[in-house]
Amino acid sequence: MFTATLRRPAWLTSTLLNRSVRSLITNGSTTTTTTTTTTTLKARSPPTTGKNSSTAPYPLKQLPGPKGWPFLGIFPELLRKENRGSVHKVQLKFHEKYGRMFRLNFGPHINVGLADPDLVEEFMRNEGKHPNRPPYQSWVLYKELRKKETGLMTAADHKWYKYRSAIAPRLMRPQAVTCYTDQLNSVALDLLTRIRKIRKEDNTVDLLQNELYKWATESVGYVLFGSRLGCLADTMPQNIQDLIDAVGVMFVTGHQMAIGASIHQFLNTKIWQKHVSSSDIIYGLAQEFIDQQLVGYSKDRSQVDPPQNGTALLNYLLSNPSFSMAEIYSNMAELFLAGLDTASNSLGFAIYLLASNPEVQEKLHEEISRTLQGQPCQSSHLTNMPYLKAVLKESMRLYPVIPIGARITTEDIVLDGYHIPKGTCLMINNYAMSRDERNFPNANEFIPERWFRSDTRKFHPFAVIPFGHGSRSCIGRRIAELELYLAITHLCQNFRLKVEDGFEVEPFLRTVLTVGKNFPIQFIER
Repeated sequence: MFTATLRRPAWLTSTLLNRSVRSLITNGSTTTTTTTTTTTLKARSPPTTGKNSSTAPYPLKQLPGPKGWPFLGIFPELLRKENRGSVHKVQLKFHEKYGRMFRLNFGPHINVGLADPDLVEEFMRNEGKHPNRPPYQSWVLYKELRKKETGLMTAADHKWYKYRSAIAPRLMRPQAVTCYTDQLNSVALDLLTRIRKIRKEDNTVDLLQNELYKWATESVGYVLFGSRLGCLADTMPQNIQDLIDAVGVMFVTGHQMAIGASIHQFLNTKIWQKHVSSSDIIYGLAQEFIDQQLVGYSKDRSQVDPPQNGTALLNYLLSNPSFSMAEIYSNMAELFLAGLDTASNSLGFAIYLLASNPEVQEKLHEEISRTLQGQPCQSSHLTNMPYLKAVLKESMRLYPVIPIGARITTEDIVLDGYHIPKGTCLMINNYAMSRDERNFPNANEFIPERWFRSDTRKFHPFAVIPFGHGSRSCIGRRIAELELYLAITHLCQNFRLKVEDGFEVEPFLRTVLTVGKNFPIQFIER
């Protein structure tokens, strides 16, 4: 049994509470179905400030927002039963009441909620060289406990910049990414084979989302480690299922401890214990995968072959002398777990929306058939499938797997006429912006055609940013898009997707927006 190291004399000291408050991260939330309500955020006339204004900025404490409780702020509101795991509902309610920018008191600290594309753009375009996107405090505490190096998801400042600068060329440049097409195609084809084998008589698949996790694990593992893990085999290695389960537990417990991680660690709660044990599995298996690849080199990194486009990211990092083995272990583990939930749930939402909108599905099938002409899908084909790209973009607009992003201001700024001090957490409400009728007419409807360039409507580029923006955007964006394009293409090419009448998906929070363990989709052979 893991026992926490007691480093604080009392769990309600002001230092502990302040640290817990600062750890509030809003990287995910639950959502509603696409057909429930129409949302138009309350408009507000902000004070005017700027270079040509003589009006001094207002102090942040004057920004409208919920009053909250003395000392505790809005903690009690978040802890109410109906709000647990539903941060986006609370945020949306506050936006509708206070406007597109509001104040949130978390204990002695003030956070700011943003759901205005202009304000988001103004802030993000001026973030500086080292934007601060805070991780869950529980992740950092785990690293400290196990004396592990930070990685892309947990590092900050110059160390983060070192990692980002080294890894981005291998995962962000189009030419480098397209070299993984054959590998990801083979994984997508294995997913089809797997679905055909496990379909029931009614053409549905039990625990469909778990199968999509296997697909994502196999895809990410191929890119990172350069070898197949066997996730989609008839008999999957038990350690792979352990990994998938551990990622789920790690994300759930991380979100549960978004407020008060230090308290959970101090009290050695069951949530903290689960978080540590699941993290041990993730980092342990990642290290095991890396060590297996090193066997052929007798663990001598100087013997590693020079990397080329299409080779595993591990090969590239091993050949980079600026990375220690501890840094390689940590970065590979964090990239691995980051790619599982995001890709698998994005594919799950896309499948659900296509099955719920047969006219869209048939239009996509027609484009795929016309473009491929029976040939295997290659990256060159994707450039000629605008509807496929519109389908994925519209799916991510309705169900962004990161519904609420977070940034910590690295300097004092003035935004919307208010002075926002350095160190303030800005909560960027992607879900609220993407469902706002002011930004998208018929915002709750699945309409891929809205993204065609021929459309006369102009959408704000920051109204939908599922991968974030700038140097702190998702480093695996291009890989994820390629994975999803290929998987959707193969699925739509081979199956007619149908959802059970009357079924509506009910996503829930697991750090990212998740589809759920099972949803009744029929995979009917074409």
